[in-house]
Amino acid sequence: MRALVAILLTISVHAAEPYYGVTMVQARALWRVTKGAGVKVAIVDTGIDATHPALQAAYRGGYDFVHDDATPEEETSEAHGTFVAGVVLQVAPDAQIYALKIFGKENSFETSDFVHAIDWAIAHHIDVLNLSFAAKVHLDDVRHALERAEAAGIVVVAAAGNAAGAVDYPAAFDSAIAVGAVDHAMNVASFSNHGWELDLATPGVDVYSLAAKGSGLVATINDNIYATSFLGARLGDVTGALIDCGAGRREQIPASLVGNVALVRLDPSYPFGDALGNLVRGRASAIIVANSEPRFFYTNVNPPGVLPPVASIGSDDVARLGATVHVVSAQSDFRFGYGTSYASPHVAGVVALL
Repeated sequence: MRALVAILLTISVHAAEPYYGVTMVQARALWRVTKGAGVKVAIVDTGIDATHPALQAAYRGGYDFVHDDATPEEETSEAHGTFVAGVVLQVAPDAQIYALKIFGKENSFETSDFVHAIDWAIAHHIDVLNLSFAAKVHLDDVRHALERAEAAGIVVVAAAGNAAGAVDYPAAFDSAIAVGAVDHAMNVASFSNHGWELDLATPGVDVYSLAAKGSGLVATINDNIYATSFLGARLGDVTGALIDCGAGRREQIPASLVGNVALVRLDPSYPFGDALGNLVRGRASAIIVANSEPRFFYTNVNPPGVLPPVASIGSDDVARLGATVHVVSAQSDFRFGYGTSYASPHVAGVVALL
């Protein structure tokens, strides 16, 4: 643990840097020595998009315990396991990735599948096991399996959970390194579980990684501010004057907004849906949503296609916008996400380097 803490020092990073987690854990300091070549990292999760261009060189196989076959493909649009694998490879680019699928279309798993996945990792001499999920239930079968993994020399890394409460299982077991989440400024994420079982905290807010091919939504502003888009907003490439529309109240929408880019700030005292409706009626060509915190705001738009392109930014990026902005919202093979699920693979990647 002392070696881990020595690596996981922090330096100043900015939210606009998409791979800020790599900088925060100072992984590049070790790349002159190793990038994790030959280290086997198994991800127990929803499977993997093995055809993703960013994964093809690293993927070494795995198993689907849901369907009992050797093809652990993703079944959900979130592609959670694919995202997690991408984070590991950001930190340890030459690591070998194995996918052990225990989640199907439903957001649940069978205890027996989890135990079989751990035993598979032991039998295949896995070095690092990443568990980016959490449960409230103490399962003795899982505890015993993780103890077997520890005895076999596997380092187990697990997400602490996202309920802002006590550390969940399996992270709470002594055999696992329990990982909480912080943002780019090292502030504890509001959702992160905490408590005496917690071992480390790494980036879990606005983490940039892999989406299922072509399914990710990413926005950029002026080519140097990274943001996320709202699911259901239109895609597009827009340049215009930045018009500050406050909280989006009707009286805050000037006539000059027509054909230009609206800046709207989240305000709990005014319904956000009403604000968006006012901006649409004001004929904004694009919308920049500024959160009240230094992190992105995520939401879905229903019905789809009503809103123009949207870029969601943190409060700390507002000062960098400028009088004229260029907003691009497009589908890609990448997306942003948040959660201790995405803090855990930062640590798994550091373990692979060590």
